[in-house]
Amino acid sequence: MVGARTMIRAPPASLNSGGVCNDANMNALDCQVLGLTMNIVGVVAYANSIVFRRPRQVIEEFFGESRPSLNNIKDLVLRKVHTYFGLGFLLAGFLLQIIGAFPYLPKSENGSAFLPWALIGVLAVAAAAEVFAVRYSKRSFKRHVRRFFKIHPNYPLEKNPELAKEIAAVFELRASPDATVEGFVADLRQRLGVTPELMRAAKRL
Repeated sequence: MVGARTMIRAPPASLNSGGVCNDANMNALDCQVLGLTMNIVGVVAYANSIVFRRPRQVIEEFFGESRPSLNNIKDLVLRKVHTYFGLGFLLAGFLLQIIGAFPYLPKSENGSAFLPWALIGVLAVAAAAEVFAVRYSKRSFKRHVRRFFKIHPNYPLEKNPELAKEIAAVFELRASPDATVEGFVADLRQRLGVTPELMRAAKRL
């Protein structure tokens, strides 16, 4: 009929064998699934930032028999980074779920073709964030240790050989079999950036 408006309906998106919609446009279900996935990643990262102290360690500290270790401090730096990443993933996940509730997104009972790739992307970002967290925590820990020994260049490492070994392991310094304690500590101070001039200047203060 002339002048009559014809309504053209788009055919419904087909489903593949995996129950995923072939339509590549993002829908509300995609946001919900991606948001929950990011929440799970965030909870795991945040859980790694929680300090669980062993009963044996608590008892040794109570009776003053515990030996301080740099590993505990090194773990604190990594836990701090895990806290930031965990909260970031949690907030991003909640935001995606809020966006998924908006009416302008198409509703569907199946995820779009975009969803599997988005999930792979979230997991890849989480893995890259973990690698970055480990590397950043190591660099940050080394920077803080160097800063301490530059402020306290005459710290008696000779009287703390076990502590000196821990610091040397962090800075990848290996002692030769015939090295003396004094020679090993001198090499360690050099690796830390503590010069003899700095030590003499600190003694005059």
